[in-house]
Amino acid sequence: MEPAGGERFVRVFGDDRGSQTVELVALFPFILFVFLFVWQVGLAAYTVVVAESAARDGARVASSARGGDDRYEEAIRHSAYGLTIKQIDKEEDDDRVTVTLTVDMVNVRLPLINRAIELQYTARATMPREAGLATESP
Repeated sequence: MEPAGGERFVRVFGDDRGSQTVELVALFPFILFVFLFVWQVGLAAYTVVVAESAARDGARVASSARGGDDRYEEAIRHSAYGLTIKQIDKEEDDDRVTVTLTVDMVNVRLPLINRAIELQYTARATMPREAGLATESP
């Protein structure tokens, strides 16, 4: 005697064996994506903090140096360890120095995706020039 249609459905689809495995397989890509997203946010925060600090260090050195002294670039490169520096600019006025630093954003290393996502971050810092320092060399 054949079971009724409803009983056959319950017998075939009512069994919960393996359901946790299917749920894990279905959710694993989402969990992985969330982990990579959180990691990328951390790397972006690292880039911002290090670039801002390096720009401040460079502006501090440039504000205490006489005109034509390029020690500020060395200070920036030393402070921005771990970042790829694209450009360093310095603007001088009579009473202040502004240093602008452009770096590549640090990304999670993934094959095929890293080349598609290239972001840059620009940090700017202004420091007052120390009293008694002229913009030109004596």
